[in-house]
Formats: sequence, C-alpha cells, structure tokens
Amino acid sequence: MSYGDLEIRVRALEEQARQMVRVGVVSSVDYDRGTARVVIKDDDGVITYDLPVLVGATVRDKVWSMPDMDEQVLCCFLPTGHEVGFILGSFYSQGEDGDEPAEGAGEDKRSLVFHDGTVLEYDRHGHALTVKIAHEGRIITAGTIEHKGDLKVEGDITATGSIIDSGGNTNHHSH
Repeated sequence: MSYGDLEIRVRALEEQARQMVRVGVVSSVDYDRGTARVVIKDDDGVITYDLPVLVGATVRDKVWSMPDMDEQVLCCFLPTGHEVGFILGSFYSQGEDGDEPAEGAGEDKRSLVFHDGTVLEYDRHGHALTVKIAHEGRIITAGTIEHKGDLKVEGDITATGSIIDSGGNTNHHSH
C-alpha cells in the first residue's frame, strides 16, 4: 500500500468518525416507544430516523426522561449513517441561547428542576431531600414523613391512626 493510498484511507476514516457523533436538536418525540427524531443542523438540516433515547435503567429499575422538543442533544450513529443510532443525552450549552445548570447545583447536590418550577433536590452532604412544588399538588408516600417547623394545612386532615400532640392524644379529648 502506498503512502497516498494510506492517506486516502485515513481521511475516509476521519470523515466516518466525524459523522458518528453529532449534535442536533429534537424535532419530534415518540413517548410510547422512547424515541425521538433529531435535526442535524450542520448537515443541511437532515432529520434522523427515530433514535432510542439512552436512560439510566430499563429492566428492574426504570428511568423515564425524554428530551423536550427543540432540546439540543448529542447523538451517536453506527458507521452506516443516520439510520441507526442513539440519543446519548442533553448537555448544557455555552452559546447565546445556552442553558445554565440548575440554581444551587454543586458537588454534593443532585436536582431535578421541572419547567413549572417544581424542584426535587438531594443534598448528599446534609442528607436532606427538598421538595418544592410550584403549584397545588400532592406528595404521595408509603413511609414516614418527618417535618420540622410549622405545618399549615388548608382543608381536612384524614388519619387512620391516632393524632398525638405534645399535650396528649387528640382522639381522647374532652369538652
């Protein structure tokens, strides 16, 4: 093999590798199948076939998180082209219209911030889970909830067991 042939093959491999990992913008989402289509803007606006979205777990534990429409994503394609590939995930971009990490983000924090302002945040160092619901909503649990501070309730409280205060059992009071 001549040097010229080798150079041609290396350039072809470089081009193939350049086509395998691409940045694009989500143009449609199929929630039932867990796939999305992506517009590859630097490739004349080519729209991919439905691509599976990678998530953290799918068998015993299940993670569900699909990208939003117009969200910037990183895709990986097999060497055959845009027909077979995966959406690896979203990322914080640094451009003019870039997104910034969630407020309070840090080394010991994990957070999920929803579009409506609802926040789930866990502080590994402080061992605290914070839930802030932006609008009227419900928190459903099958375990014990410990609350420190005042608790204000608008509406009824229904309990299947005793309600005990520091002055005694409220189920056995007298008038």
